[in-house]
Amino acid sequence: MILENQLVDVAWNPRNKKHFIELGYTYTDLGKTFTVKAEHLTMGSRAIVKVKCDYCNEIKTTVYNNYYRRVIKEKQTKYCCRACSGKKYSEIRSVDNFEFKKCNLRKYKGTIYELTNEYDNLNDVQKALVNEVIRFCEENKYFPSEKEMSNKKGYVSRTQYYKHFNTKRFIDIYRFIYPLKKETRNKKISSIQKANNKPSFFKCHQCKEVKSFDNQNFSVHHLGKYGLKTTCKKCENHNANMLRYRKNGIIFEKFEDIDPIEWWKHYYDGKVGLMPEFCNREENIIKICRFVLGDFLKLNKKELCDNNILNIELFKKYKIFHLYSRISDRLKFLNLCFPEMNIISTDLSRRPYNDNDILDYLDNWIKMKGLTVEDILNLNKPNVNQKIKSFANTKFHQSVIRLFHWYLNSRQILHPRFDREIHLFDFSYRPTGLWEDKENRILAIKTYCNDHGIKPYLDNTEKLKKWVKKNFTSKIICTFFDYTKYYSSLYDVLIESFPSIKKDKILFKWEWHQWNQYNKELLVNMMKELVLYRLNIKDPLDIPKKVNRSGLIKLGYEKFNKIIWKSHFDNYYQWCCSAFPEYKSLWQPNDFNVFITSDGFICDSLEEVDIYEFIKNEMKIKHIQPIGVDYKSEHSFVLSSKGRGRWYTPDFVIFPEWGKIVYIEYFGMYVENSPNALLKRYKNKTVKKIDYYKNIKEYDFIFLFPEDLKNNFYGVRQKLSHLTISKIPLHILGHLTN
Repeated sequence: MILENQLVDVAWNPRNKKHFIELGYTYTDLGKTFTVKAEHLTMGSRAIVKVKCDYCNEIKTTVYNNYYRRVIKEKQTKYCCRACSGKKYSEIRSVDNFEFKKCNLRKYKGTIYELTNEYDNLNDVQKALVNEVIRFCEENKYFPSEKEMSNKKGYVSRTQYYKHFNTKRFIDIYRFIYPLKKETRNKKISSIQKANNKPSFFKCHQCKEVKSFDNQNFSVHHLGKYGLKTTCKKCENHNANMLRYRKNGIIFEKFEDIDPIEWWKHYYDGKVGLMPEFCNREENIIKICRFVLGDFLKLNKKELCDNNILNIELFKKYKIFHLYSRISDRLKFLNLCFPEMNIISTDLSRRPYNDNDILDYLDNWIKMKGLTVEDILNLNKPNVNQKIKSFANTKFHQSVIRLFHWYLNSRQILHPRFDREIHLFDFSYRPTGLWEDKENRILAIKTYCNDHGIKPYLDNTEKLKKWVKKNFTSKIICTFFDYTKYYSSLYDVLIESFPSIKKDKILFKWEWHQWNQYNKELLVNMMKELVLYRLNIKDPLDIPKKVNRSGLIKLGYEKFNKIIWKSHFDNYYQWCCSAFPEYKSLWQPNDFNVFITSDGFICDSLEEVDIYEFIKNEMKIKHIQPIGVDYKSEHSFVLSSKGRGRWYTPDFVIFPEWGKIVYIEYFGMYVENSPNALLKRYKNKTVKKIDYYKNIKEYDFIFLFPEDLKNNFYGVRQKLSHLTISKIPLHILGHLTN
């Protein structure tokens, strides 16, 4: 909901003047700012207002127009932010909770739908769903398509039809209700009669031509004698064109009644979208072009022969290029239009500009404009004069960007930021089709990477991963081109530009920081690459010693533990057997540190097994359960909905017969004075976990360290002593005893 008593600054404008004056505000002047209540804003206002999400109770800011469309206009009672949109729609997505709007159910004989005899056999929910289709028809005057059955439009979603009619197609409900094609049943019968009485051929009332009497030649007309119009489509189009011409003040009986030059004037002024076909005859082409070039533009012989003046752009500007293109030869065209000038081929062969002339001209033009290299890189075609455009048209494939690229490299001007040769992709306006060429894409990516210092990291996996995460993101690469048109992932973009990364095993797909698509084939290759190229294990008997949950955490490959939880493999034994089937006979599941208690529970380490056995068998606390391997369960504590490390899961849970539920966390790698970076990170995470758990009051938390396991679990005994039978309060103990 929008926050109450909220004031917003707006400015007077012609659209809101009447609205605010009627609400009692004093008008000052257009453009003047004044303060209004947020609820008084106009529905199209772009003012920023504060709103409260009715689902998460967080205060957000939004444009008032968005709030109006999503809440007020839709007559919603609640406002939800983007993060809570799923909660909102979960309230209405079930048909059982949907309040069907009333509709008088009847055997409808109207123009929209028809009910079948099978309708009476439907159950109540199915009838309610068909009732929604009926309501749509009566409110919108047409039969809905599949996509129009939506909660957003105020009707039941089509997924409910799939569910309750046991189908995958909305069209299957035609068994119970079907659309009529804009006809009542009586009209439908009359149309059949008209079709039966309709002759095969008919003479058009206007042009008197006999044509096949069908929809191809005559338009549909339901009130007509035969259901078709008696004037052919060709005459209809002619009449429509004549009416359009008359509205623009062009009145005639035949097109030829108006001079071709007058038609060109109407065309040039935009009164007609196309000149009549008779204007394309050679004699009329000559007449029009002679008028435009001679009488209208007043070009002399020298100007007509100058390629820089009489060029394609001039023809297009004055809308005669389609006439000129019918006479492809330039010399022939000029002699047809201006025979009195006796133009010969030598008149057209003017000395072309050489490269030095173009360079000198561009030097002077840039100096006169006072442009820097950055200004040139941001130039586009409209910002240059006609002469520069002619240079681009004659020598650089009509591309001004290619012309300036050639100029900068010819003058040996380096990139102002990176001190290197300037490429086409350095310009803000790039030539059309530049990225279709694979070599251009590779050059652009390699240049960008080298500009941002990738070379020192090309032989070091960890350094390259950090560089990629910082400098090689989707947002950055899309400033060059939409890479998704050519590649399936950013990893492929980098590998195509630097194939040595893949060839030399510097960075694998699964090491990419955003990679999250894992099929079985990739997982098998992933394990092979880990063992052979990252852990460098030669002896197959050494694989289980490192490829296990705790071992990979120590080696910095926690990603594998998270993948195994939601992948094709239940444990590392299965995974490694799939990757190395030739070694399967050498391994047993327990070789991969699958730590199992005496009663079948799985723990993270041997120490946790010992702790569990001691608490259950020695301390006689029977209601204990290991939960550490359940990465996300009812005993997980959610930290955030986004990012890594989204939840904490303790190692054990105890359900005592009295008091609060007890959670136990064992910090097996905790060292007070950490000798290396890994143990320092572990210590920091331990401190964060303890601080987090201490703030939760509804449960008891017990923290165990390696020191507590010494002297026959002395520390464990002390920390859990309050859970033993001797510590139970007397009134509880008496109740339990009875």
